[in-house]
Amino acid sequence: GYRTTGKSSVSELLAKNFERKISHMDSDISKKIGNINEYVNKNGWGSFRKAETVVLEKISEENDLVVDCGGGIIETEENIKIMRETGIVIWLQASINTIKKRLEKDSKNRRPSLTGKSITDEIEEVIQKRLLLYKKAADYVIDTENKTIKEIAHEISVLLKSKTKICISVTANSLDSALSDIKEAEK
Repeated sequence: GYRTTGKSSVSELLAKNFERKISHMDSDISKKIGNINEYVNKNGWGSFRKAETVVLEKISEENDLVVDCGGGIIETEENIKIMRETGIVIWLQASINTIKKRLEKDSKNRRPSLTGKSITDEIEEVIQKRLLLYKKAADYVIDTENKTIKEIAHEISVLLKSKTKICISVTANSLDSALSDIKEAEK
């Protein structure tokens, strides 16, 4: 989701609830490139997106991990592919007005402008640009409007715990044939 939709806070709570490790991608990227604001100002967003993909590829190799991705991770097609292939992608969303209010309160964590425009114009432009990408990447969409971090994490927890499992019955004339069919079905 976009900035201030609760990605970091919710992922912390989910990692705790599911007893999993957590990866805050911005922190992982900072370890690789240094201060993100300075890096983007010097090298541009395109270079940052490449560094982001390198970090995503590395963390996608781990298991039992909750990942807090940056809001623009979906701007790279390769990132969408990696996320869809290696995990469950949840899009946290909020209205432009709510995002604006949250950004104004959270000015200490402000990133460099993506467009050089006013906060409202930037939010509208960037969300419009990313909307189809968020939809393409997401397995589930969670509206964060007027919800606490605990409520959002609980909604996600219920969703993930109730995931339907599919069971298939394999029948065959012999054990060898059944094992062969099972191996084929695994593909």
